[in-house]
Amino acid sequence: MFLTKVTIFILLLAGAQMTVSQVIYTGAQTSNVIAGDDTTYGQAKTKKDEFEAQLIDGNFGVIDFEDDSLSGTLSNGVDYLITGAGASIVGSPNAGTFPTSGSKFLFFETNGPDDTVTISFPNGAVEAFGFYATDIEVTTLTVHLTSGDTETFAISSPLTAFTNVESILFFGLIDAGDPITSIDFEFNSFFDFIGFDDIIIGTANDLCCPASSQGGRRLRYGGGGPLNSCPGVQC
Repeated sequence: MFLTKVTIFILLLAGAQMTVSQVIYTGAQTSNVIAGDDTTYGQAKTKKDEFEAQLIDGNFGVIDFEDDSLSGTLSNGVDYLITGAGASIVGSPNAGTFPTSGSKFLFFETNGPDDTVTISFPNGAVEAFGFYATDIEVTTLTVHLTSGDTETFAISSPLTAFTNVESILFFGLIDAGDPITSIDFEFNSFFDFIGFDDIIIGTANDLCCPASSQGGRRLRYGGGGPLNSCPGVQC
């Protein structure tokens, strides 16, 4: 499926409310994308870099699917589990989906509306979550938080169905005020192919700007505070 323009709509659905501790990063590249060559990923790569700049270099974990596993423990100690009918790890591009690095990625084939893939963190909540998606159309992202609240985002891209031209999107969320326990991807399509790769997971210890002492709120680039362990990032 082809992303006909760069616009990516991120909607906070009714009943959810963003807090000042949350920051969203999202962007897409719609043409001249070469699988595995991130120099062609355009705004998707730009937003991924901005997201990663908020994490201490070398501390965060990445799920890249090169080990053929839907569960495991990341380099930062986070346990993860991916569940959902129709989700599998594949090693070759398929209908507009492709590995964004390496040779493997998570491939999901929807067989009806409301099909869901869930990523959960059995041994503790995380504060940063980001991913590359390929051939993504309309997806509802439900984030489950430590407080018991949920926040739901609608990720919508204007696509021309079944042209199978490679395009790529990055979405990242940092929430230091109310950490994330799991994420549901709900696909609003009767039949579609979607790819995910390079899923980035960060804990409180991985953030350049952890929650402040004021109500657990994270202040991004605010107030002229002291530099932390991330060069160029001011909290």
